[in-house]
Amino acid sequence: MAAVELPELLDKAVEEVLLHFPPDDPASLLRAALVRKSWSRIVSNPGFRRRYAERHRAAPALGFVCNLATVHGGAAVAHFVATSPSSFRPPRAAVHPQMRALDARHGRVLLLHDPPLKQVTSSVSAIRLVVWDPIADEHRELPAPPMAMHPSCWNAAVVCAAAGCDHLDCPRHGPFKVVVVGVRPDRTHMYSCVYSSEPGGAWSRKQTAPSTLGPHCCFKLKPSALVVNALHFVFRSQMRTSRILRYDLATKEMSAIELPCSAYYLPRGCLVPTGDGRLGFVEVGLDDKLYLWSSRVDGLSRIAEWRQSSRAINVKALLPAKTKIYGGLRGEVGFAGGIGIILVMTAVENFLIDLKSKQARKLAEDVCFDDVFPFTRFCIPEKSLVRSEI
Repeated sequence: MAAVELPELLDKAVEEVLLHFPPDDPASLLRAALVRKSWSRIVSNPGFRRRYAERHRAAPALGFVCNLATVHGGAAVAHFVATSPSSFRPPRAAVHPQMRALDARHGRVLLLHDPPLKQVTSSVSAIRLVVWDPIADEHRELPAPPMAMHPSCWNAAVVCAAAGCDHLDCPRHGPFKVVVVGVRPDRTHMYSCVYSSEPGGAWSRKQTAPSTLGPHCCFKLKPSALVVNALHFVFRSQMRTSRILRYDLATKEMSAIELPCSAYYLPRGCLVPTGDGRLGFVEVGLDDKLYLWSSRVDGLSRIAEWRQSSRAINVKALLPAKTKIYGGLRGEVGFAGGIGIILVMTAVENFLIDLKSKQARKLAEDVCFDDVFPFTRFCIPEKSLVRSEI
């Protein structure tokens, strides 16, 4: 006996129920879409996708893209760490040999081909950048930037370039940009160059300006932060002091601003956008507490005034009682700012901590990560995927 199609009114009721499904468990929506064809049509409809994103407002942290620590000149390895057993995992192996993660934003990951030192024949070599879509498992290798790239003199970021996009749920196959910033080896000038995926995919001409970063500066290949329409990168000087390079996506202007004084010499944290559109900094203090800073930037001088939140978060108190600390937390911390989830590492264990619920969850991966990049994205089944499963 053929199944009777649900009436339109009941379909709307089903849609309202599906809108409440948790975004950090994308498998639940796929299972619902497989129940019957009418439910499949609801879930794969673009209108449902938009309503779902608007309801939940912040895309979930489906995982963290981390660089595995290397020894003896070994190649960096980008590794996808899922936030939970039921969360999203890439379609194939999550380890990318000789690929180092540089950035993750708007559903894309920026990778750098990072061969072992014994394979590097020159201090100046052609840079191979790759943009990876973990959900579709698609890789797009970019042409080499139109300038010499010296080690420790540059950093890069990826951003969505769809016109009018509010970045709540960026189009998966939409346009994107990759921004490279750096300084010349003599540190007298800083430069920027932008790759645009359309039309045709090409790099812009290199923009240069006198350097305000100070002598002997070098960039840390750490996560950048996008605040309103500007990217922010951390760099360090020969004196081990740390500052921030600000790149305005609209005007293409570059300027330097300061980090909080406590993070001036030994930063143990990362730059993040705050909920009110400011640049923030999440720091693991020497007391193993989490401190949140927010900045105010003067539009003329570009000097940041940092204010620390009055409430420090005792990370150790949120971990299970039998957690082995062995001298404190490691310096690396990954923070999904719009969601309030952090990844912290102890001597032998790694944990995800939800700052809203104050719950900690141990990860299966007990390896040492060099860098941590949150991967946030709504993962909603598309028509082609649902049809292949039915």
